[in-house]
Amino acid sequence: MRQRHPNSLYLLFFTEMWERFGFYCMEAVFVYYMKVSQYEFLRENYSRIYGVYLAGVYFAPFVGGLLAEWRLGYFLSIIIGGASMALGYGLLSLEPAVCFAVGLACIIVGNGLFKPNISTMVGKLYPPGDARIDSAFTIFYMGINVGALFAPIVAGVTANLVKRHTTWDERYGYLLVFAIAAVGMIIGEIIFLATRSRIRLHQVEEVPADARLSPRDSVADDQFQRRRNIALLIFFGINIVFWMAFKQRANSMAIWIKERTDLVPPTWLHDCLSFLRIDDLMLDKSGQIAPALFLTLNPLFVIILSPLLVLFWGGLRTIGINVSTPAKLVLGFVLLACSYLLMWKVAEGVPAGQRASSLVIVYFYLLLTTSELCLSPMGLSLVSKLASSSTRAVWMGLFMVSISIGGYLAGEIYQYYKDLKFEDFFRTVMYASLGALVLMMAAYPVIAAALRPPKPNG
Repeated sequence: MRQRHPNSLYLLFFTEMWERFGFYCMEAVFVYYMKVSQYEFLRENYSRIYGVYLAGVYFAPFVGGLLAEWRLGYFLSIIIGGASMALGYGLLSLEPAVCFAVGLACIIVGNGLFKPNISTMVGKLYPPGDARIDSAFTIFYMGINVGALFAPIVAGVTANLVKRHTTWDERYGYLLVFAIAAVGMIIGEIIFLATRSRIRLHQVEEVPADARLSPRDSVADDQFQRRRNIALLIFFGINIVFWMAFKQRANSMAIWIKERTDLVPPTWLHDCLSFLRIDDLMLDKSGQIAPALFLTLNPLFVIILSPLLVLFWGGLRTIGINVSTPAKLVLGFVLLACSYLLMWKVAEGVPAGQRASSLVIVYFYLLLTTSELCLSPMGLSLVSKLASSSTRAVWMGLFMVSISIGGYLAGEIYQYYKDLKFEDFFRTVMYASLGALVLMMAAYPVIAAALRPPKPNG
C-alpha cells in the first residue's frame, strides 16, 4: 500500500510558493529595469550585475546552512531570512543607488538563510531510505513553480498597466513590481509563522551505546560516507554548467524575446484575450505581448509536467523498470543541449531585421523545463540521500554554491557575448551542455555506486 506524504510537506509547499513568487517577480523585470535605469553603470553592466547577484543569492545558502545547523536552527533561519528578503525587495522599489545596493545585499542574505533550510526540512520529513523522497522533492519543486508561474504574470500586467494608464517613465512600473515582490514574501512569512507548530520533522534515533559500531565498522562507515561525499562533489561540479545555461532565461533569453521574437499575438489569442476582457492587461499599447509574460512558460510546464513525470517514473517502477537518479541526471543534460541546439539553429536561420516566431520560445521552454525536472529536484534528492543527517544542511548549501557559480557564469558569458550574434552565443552554450553531458555519463557509475547501501561486515 502506497504511503501518503505528511501534511508538513504541503505546509512547506505553500510557504515556498509565496517566497518564490516574490523572488521571481523581482527576477522577471530585473534585467529590463537595469537596461532603462537612470544610472549608466547599471545600463552598461546589466548582465554582469545579474550574474554577480545570482552568485551571491545562491552562495549565501552555504553559510545559511551552517548557521542553521550550528546556531539558529531551521525555523528561526527561515523566519529571519524571509524578513530580510522582504526588506530587500522593498528597498529596490525606492530606486536610489544606495537602496539598490543594500536591497540586493538583503535579498542575498535572506535567501541564504531561507532557501537551504526549507529544502533540508523537506528531506527531514522522511526517515532515511524512504522511497517517497524523490516524489516529495518533485512535489515541493512544483510548489516553487506555482509561485514562479504567477510572478511574471503579475510583473508583466503591472508594467503594462503603468505604461497604459500613467505618464510615468517605464522604469517606475518595474519599481512597483519590486514592491509587489515584498508583499509576496510577507505572505509567505505569515503562512510559515502560522503553521510552524504543525510541521513535524523526522528525528534520527541515537544508536545505543552497547550497539555502536566497532572501530573496524566505524572506519568502513567513514570510508563509505567519504565516497558518497566525493560523488556529491563530482555532481556539483557538473551541475554548474546546467545552471549557467538555465539562468540565461531571465538574461540573454529575455533580451532575445524582447528584441528578436515576434510579440504580436496570433489572431485566435488576441480574440480570446479580448473576449475575456484582459487584453488591456496582457498587451501593451502597440498590441504586443509583454516580454516578461514569456517567463510564465517555464513554471507552467513544470506544473504540467511534474505530476506526469511522477506518474511516469512510478509507472515504470510498477513494471520492473527503475530509472535511477543518475540516469535522470544524464537525460537532463541531453534535453538541455537540445534546447540550445534549437535556439542556435533558429537564431542562425532568422534574417537580420526579422523576428522569430513566438512558438520557438514555447518549444525551447518545453525542452529546458523537462531537463530542469530531470536535474534540479533530482539534485535535491541526491543530497538528501547521500549526505549524512548531521551535515545535510551544509551539503544542501554546497549544492546552492554550484548554482551560485553557474549563475555568475551566466552573467559573465553573456556580458562577453552580448555585442556578438545570438547564434554564436547559443552555439557556445550548446557545446558547454554537451561537454557536461559527457562528464555526467562518466560520473554515472560513481554516483550509482554511492547510492547503493553499504555492505555489512560479516
